[in-house]
Amino acid sequence: MQGKKFLVASTWNAPTETFSNPDSVLFEGKGIDDLLLNITSNYKFTGYTVLEKFGILDIFRDTADITGGLKNYKKHLEALKLN
Repeated sequence: MQGKKFLVASTWNAPTETFSNPDSVLFEGKGIDDLLLNITSNYKFTGYTVLEKFGILDIFRDTADITGGLKNYKKHLEALKLN
């Protein structure tokens, strides 16, 4: 699969401050990269280039900016030159 690219785009109900926070009970200090390692490592093993991840966090709260997140997703893809 050399030459192929893989992108993880994820949504999380967890707020930003719970990731990479050693005091977080839920993720125990792990960041998004750590939590997705079982997925991305399989793709790396088979030869894919794993691109910079994208995530929208805190999606179920009243303060969630889903529209802004989708705009940022488009910008992310443009920066990766995927669209």
